[in-house]
Amino acid sequence: MPCRYQPRSLLELSEDAVASGLVGTCYEAHEMSHRDAAWTQSRTLAFTRHRVRPFWTASVPSPVRRRLLDKCMDRMADAIRDGHAISSAVGNVSLYLLHIMLDTDIRGLRVQLCCYYGCSHQTALFKLLATEAKGLVSLELARQTLFSLDAQLFHKVLLSTTNLKRLVLKNIASDKILKTIGQSCSQLEILDVSHSSQVTDNGIKDLLLQVEIKDKLNHFKRKKIQTTNKMSWWNVIRTLSRKIKVKTVSERSKINNLSFILEYCQQPTKLCSTLYMLNIANTSVTSHGILIALKSIPKLETLGEYCHIGKALELLDKSSIPPTKLQLTMANAFRTTSSRLQLLCNTCTKLNRLTITEPLHSPMMLSQLPKTLTFINLQNVPTDNAWLDGLYKFLSGPQSQNLCELFLKFRREEVLPTVDLNNFLPQLVNLETLSIDGVQSTFHSDCSNIVLKKLEKIQLSNIDNSNTLQQLLECTPSLKVLHVYVCLGLNSSNLIDILNTRETFPAKKISKSLNCIYINDLTLANINTIKCIMDLCPEINKIGNINNWDISQEEIKELNMWKHINNFKLEIHANSHWYCSECFPIL
Repeated sequence: MPCRYQPRSLLELSEDAVASGLVGTCYEAHEMSHRDAAWTQSRTLAFTRHRVRPFWTASVPSPVRRRLLDKCMDRMADAIRDGHAISSAVGNVSLYLLHIMLDTDIRGLRVQLCCYYGCSHQTALFKLLATEAKGLVSLELARQTLFSLDAQLFHKVLLSTTNLKRLVLKNIASDKILKTIGQSCSQLEILDVSHSSQVTDNGIKDLLLQVEIKDKLNHFKRKKIQTTNKMSWWNVIRTLSRKIKVKTVSERSKINNLSFILEYCQQPTKLCSTLYMLNIANTSVTSHGILIALKSIPKLETLGEYCHIGKALELLDKSSIPPTKLQLTMANAFRTTSSRLQLLCNTCTKLNRLTITEPLHSPMMLSQLPKTLTFINLQNVPTDNAWLDGLYKFLSGPQSQNLCELFLKFRREEVLPTVDLNNFLPQLVNLETLSIDGVQSTFHSDCSNIVLKKLEKIQLSNIDNSNTLQQLLECTPSLKVLHVYVCLGLNSSNLIDILNTRETFPAKKISKSLNCIYINDLTLANINTIKCIMDLCPEINKIGNINNWDISQEEIKELNMWKHINNFKLEIHANSHWYCSECFPIL
């Protein structure tokens, strides 16, 4: 039977009703502070905290209160996303919600900040977090546009949240904020300051290095005192009597010179020993800032989406003798040359996720990649024969035996090149996800003995014919997601025949596990085609793109009515499902 909507549990329904009423209470408090001059925002917040909050903390257990807080925050975020509320109002309403629900037993919190620059409720929010959010382990401050945080108030928040391990400040961090984090956080493991243009190399330096400047004159004076103690008292008195009034010219010049000599000391901050993820993508940090991070954080596993790591590795290689071995498990590289790719392989021997965009290196260099890789994403790959042969050799070799996810996007050419999946797909026995874009895929050899038991997701931009599609489905018995943009010669009749192979191949049952079928162009289709797909694929819950399936608007209305009457859990998707979806999210 096709998937059907199931009634939710009584607990979920009850929590949704309570969350809806709680959000309504917060909106009423917000409106009262604007409607009645006697009720200022500070007075309304005080009333909410001292009169409303005690009831919730005493009546609702902490696990339920956490779930209610998450549900209320999600409702407010949905209101902004759907255009039913402006972010400034929701920002103030969320402040009332936090005054009611926030307590020391809350472990994770995500707050949508107000849109106004220097918004007035920032002070109230940070004061509340400093007093009531001492149990936070994860804190995320979301912001749609550029925003300036008050470093002093934020410092108090960080000092109170001593157990904080995850901090996300996308688009709102700055050098001052990073310095504050470095001084305050001692257990931080994940820090995300991506898309913050005000973050520079100086901020990374202040985050990771504790700088001390000492005056060497004090050291000189201490040395003089130690020398004097060794002298006899008579010699001390005689020396002082000669120099009590006037110092010699040579002594004056000596002291004056020493006063300009400073001792510059750098020590790693406490978070360097705990931090393992630092996302600084799309900031103003250069290779020198990355070099500081690589040298200072011994357990660093990823720099997030930062893609200019090659230059930083070159600087690290020149400054380190012997060469340094990094703990990076994930790396993004842009326009990688052969020398930089070799350096990446030699330095990062524990990589399991690698993304390369616009490779400039030789295809033979792919054989140098570590065998620990489980995820490879190659973007804008050349389509010449040398590159295709090198890619075939790598994917069919021992370096790719552990691959679980493979994403290949080739350069756009006037004549669409062809990639033969027979050259590497049978060897990828552990593959779970396959995505190929920019070329025509073919798979036409005898595949009766090929079974890819772990392959669950396939996305191909172009397939040469329907036989290729059928053979792919026959050798992937666990396939759950099938995305095809163009399949030459495929129509609704062929698709139904491919899915209905139980009569000709009863042992295959290729369509049992499919839950998403997206075919961008399908001719001769109608509403009966969708009904047949649902009958042949009992787990199906997503179908697209019916806008290009020759189905009229009247048939779409009839389809929606049929879904509603039968309570089918079926999502009808359009063209956007190909570019970004839960099946294949944007990398």
